[in-house]
Amino acid sequence: MSGLRGFAYLVFVLVVTACSATGEPSSSAPSASPPPQPGGLVRLDPLRTARYAGTIDASSMKSVTIQVVALGAAEPAFEPTIIGGAPGRTLDVVVVQSDDHSADFQHNFSVTSLGIDRDIPRGAGRHIQLTITLPASGVLPFFCKYHADAEYHAGAFRVA
Repeated sequence: MSGLRGFAYLVFVLVVTACSATGEPSSSAPSASPPPQPGGLVRLDPLRTARYAGTIDASSMKSVTIQVVALGAAEPAFEPTIIGGAPGRTLDVVVVQSDDHSADFQHNFSVTSLGIDRDIPRGAGRHIQLTITLPASGVLPFFCKYHADAEYHAGAFRVA
């Protein structure tokens, strides 16, 4: 019986401790996570992960160029992978095949929420142009419909 009381007391202490927490970080809370390494995985939103190939801040830019590149063992990626931007800003976007291995394969630039689904012509230097208006806040993911699931060929516009 004393074992059961001890267990009940432990459960009570844990519940009281959890319910009385202030939600403030403790002094031992870890600092911000380090930036992702090129070729490593980066979380774009709760549902999508991508091979990381850089970040740019396009808040004051009128246009941005995104290259389709091959990382590591010819894994396709968008470079840059993450593009920061100002709320509601309109960007002219050029998506270009790089001159490496990735230019030999079919790639695509899709943004589901904007109804964008464009194939990029094969061959080094071939490209597509489009205009994107960034949302008021949050993440606007983009991806290659031919490689998004298995290869993590994706990226995102992020608005603060």
